[in-house]
Amino acid sequence: MSVTPKVINTHYFLKSEIDRILLAIHSDTEIYIFCKFLWRTGVRVSEALDVTPKNIDHVKGVVNVKTHKRRKDKSHNREIPLQKDFIKEIAIYINSRAIPINQPLFSFTSRTAFNYVKKACQQANCTDDRSHPSSFRHSYALHCLMNGLAINEVNMLLGNRDIKKTMIYLQLIPNKQDFNNLAW
Repeated sequence: MSVTPKVINTHYFLKSEIDRILLAIHSDTEIYIFCKFLWRTGVRVSEALDVTPKNIDHVKGVVNVKTHKRRKDKSHNREIPLQKDFIKEIAIYINSRAIPINQPLFSFTSRTAFNYVKKACQQANCTDDRSHPSSFRHSYALHCLMNGLAINEVNMLLGNRDIKKTMIYLQLIPNKQDFNNLAW
């Protein structure tokens, strides 16, 4: 008896598409930083909306995120590395909006977050069914795997309790010819 592995929704962006999306919304700082935050961290919308300036460790270069999906372990937190260029962008965003240290970086609802992603994708002419925040999460996972991170490291970064959920991404790794589109 053969077991067919579960296949996830294949909604993800290539790096060139992410670049196009971010370029299209660059002038709208709030949407730009939000979408880039989803892309550079792989967090869920609910997790992104809980991040405060206090959660960003500029010295260590990480953001501390409270994981929302781990039902049994309600106090699970994870550290997600951030690239130096993005830490600078976040710092500028925080300072320009005078966001207090314990207030969320993004002071909008999850519905608005979904609309922001949809708007960003529309402006970049990515109007298919990938215009959803989870597409950034899927893209993050694939990019991490394609850039050599071990599956258990990606599992930890995503905050998945069961590694089987993360292993599904292995089915989506594109051909080697597409590797240049996935590199950071």
